[in-house]
Amino acid sequence: MIGTQKEVINWALEQDKDKKLEIKIYRPKRGLKANSYYWELENELANVLRIDNETLHFLLLQKYGQVEMVSVLADIDVSGYFKYYIEAGESILNGKIFKHYKVYKGSSEMDSREMSILINGLVEECKEQRNRNKTRSRSKSYVGGVEMSKRSNACEISPKTKEIVWNRDSQRCIYCGKWVTKTFANAHYIKRSQGGLGIPENVVTLCSECHYQEDHGLNTQIYEDYIENYLKNYYGESWNKEKLIYKKYN
Repeated sequence: MIGTQKEVINWALEQDKDKKLEIKIYRPKRGLKANSYYWELENELANVLRIDNETLHFLLLQKYGQVEMVSVLADIDVSGYFKYYIEAGESILNGKIFKHYKVYKGSSEMDSREMSILINGLVEECKEQRNRNKTRSRSKSYVGGVEMSKRSNACEISPKTKEIVWNRDSQRCIYCGKWVTKTFANAHYIKRSQGGLGIPENVVTLCSECHYQEDHGLNTQIYEDYIENYLKNYYGESWNKEKLIYKKYN
């Protein structure tokens, strides 16, 4: 039965009084085109960012999805109840420890409005990535008749530098500890767009998920502070931010 509040009540009153009824808020079904468009676009962005689809999907849910707070006893494993969630703290109530979680609604559970918000967010992420790529392309263009090759080369991370950084970081992501290949020794502390040099003192090893979080996530400052402290602890007093930036007249 689909109808207005009055129509549903009248219909319910006409049913057998011993019959069990379930009432839900009607949400228009999403078209298959919306689902297909989202996953196709998300797959393209994941390929560009070099991260897996599921990781990107969860990041998009955190940024543009629907969330609610759920509190449960600390000893309960919530992984069997929720698919997309992050821990948001804990508290003590009546001597018992409770953990609080941000639980995100999966795309299959969203109505047309909620899915539209998610798709619009994904579109904006794609536009932003496209603009970044344009900026990188322009950095190779001619300025005043002189190609900006010196800065580009100085900020590039060479295979030799990747080898040094990868071994320095014990061949693991410095943030989560996951083992990764040498390819992932490619995360600038001071970004290339800001003139960050491609030298070991400015480069760390990050897995694809942590690298994405550091660049585009909700807690980029936490990642940047962690990287700064990591490099400071490794290189000691000789580590200096000013020495990590390309200077035209050096």
